[in-house]
Amino acid sequence: MALFVNTNVSSINTQNKLNINTVALNTSYQRLSSGLRINTAEDDAAGLQISEQLTTQIKGLDQGNRNSDDGIGFLQTVDGAVDEIVTSLQTARTKLVQAANGTNSKNDLAALKTELDSLFLHASAIATDTTYGGEKILMGYQKAQGESIYEAPSANAGNYDPGKLRLQVGANSGTFIDARIEHFFLPEIINTLKPNGGRDTVETLSKGAFTVQKDANGKANAMTFKMDSQEDARNALAVMDYIIGEIDSRRGDVGSYMNRLESTMRNHSNVSSNHSDVRSRMRDTDFAAETANLTQTNILQQSAQTILSQANQRPSLAISLLN
Repeated sequence: MALFVNTNVSSINTQNKLNINTVALNTSYQRLSSGLRINTAEDDAAGLQISEQLTTQIKGLDQGNRNSDDGIGFLQTVDGAVDEIVTSLQTARTKLVQAANGTNSKNDLAALKTELDSLFLHASAIATDTTYGGEKILMGYQKAQGESIYEAPSANAGNYDPGKLRLQVGANSGTFIDARIEHFFLPEIINTLKPNGGRDTVETLSKGAFTVQKDANGKANAMTFKMDSQEDARNALAVMDYIIGEIDSRRGDVGSYMNRLESTMRNHSNVSSNHSDVRSRMRDTDFAAETANLTQTNILQQSAQTILSQANQRPSLAISLLN
């Protein structure tokens, strides 16, 4: 075998292997210290791109679930306030049953009317006073307020039109749920509600027991309640089920939106979990495999260092030949 002094091929080859082992060892250190199999694009270019797309979806889904949770909190605020409205109206209905009894004197009717006025006023006040983030939420879309928590349903929207609430519940554009929150303002409900698809409003059917005051646009802004006799109480009682039924129907819509949001959150949590699992398999370090690689690379590096030391001594054999 030829013996060269100027070019130590054995040393060069061993240095190359040592460099390869050193790079592999550095990669193992990086993966084990970061917990990631892919730390830079050179580790796995395609894997990096796919895992980043998965990360985008995971973060979007998680934020969408937080948005849904905020939406549920908003709807729970609506539902809780409407529950108080219904409670007041149920109490008012009971009082009307009491007032319709022929044993009541005029003084009894006056006392009952005072209590009923208070109950109807309270039911109306809950609608006008309930806010979320400083915005009224039980009055529908309020055009006069300018900016509102609700989006304008149309260019010609007016007060008491349903409030449109668009909830971004998913990771991508177009993944939203539109909630339409009807108003719960008692005077306007009495003004516009036409039971059983008829032509007569609740105000008409009550035969004067309820009288609505309207603005120039025909929208109710207040109401009065008359109960001078048991007959007035009976006329008011005749329409109370329509009023309570309408409010319960609108409240039911709110409940259906909450159910949709909760279902969406469960689905998106499942999708996010599966995406995370795929990303983990693709991008995270397999510590069992990587520690085995680290041990192997350490042994190879130490071996290469030993062989390099011996290879560097080979040209010295030429001295012995010269001697």
